[in-house]
Amino acid sequence: MNSPVPAANTAWIAAGVQHAVLTRTLLVTAWELARPFLSMRGIALAELPPESAAWPEQPTRAQPLLYLLLASMYHFAEGASHTPASIHAELMDGSIRIVSEGVVAEGNAPHLLHNDGPTGTPVIDAASLRFLADHLHIPLRLKDDASVVIPLP
Repeated sequence: MNSPVPAANTAWIAAGVQHAVLTRTLLVTAWELARPFLSMRGIALAELPPESAAWPEQPTRAQPLLYLLLASMYHFAEGASHTPASIHAELMDGSIRIVSEGVVAEGNAPHLLHNDGPTGTPVIDAASLRFLADHLHIPLRLKDDASVVIPLP
């Protein structure tokens, strides 16, 4: 079992400030925040690229990127055309690509967890994800309900 997000990584959330953090720190935080939600749906989160990977060294604004990372994972979990078996992140030239792979095995995700009734949280479909990105002034690219590319500032 993975340990909870270290307090040092989440202090900026508690403070409610929109200051810059390193991209890897932010992605680790998003991964840990999404892990329980995704595991209840039978979706595995792949390991992040190692610290030795070509992570951007410049800090990025925390909240806009965190919103899009979490919304992208939620979109794959409940708003895409299928529920993926796993989600992973890739570093691209100046961007982070969130990718869904496979299809969750029948019966892996409890039926009661899917929000298709009036009391459930609305799903984040492709249009909603694009609307959020437009609102945050981030030119997100969504490809075939299988990947989301989020450019880094």
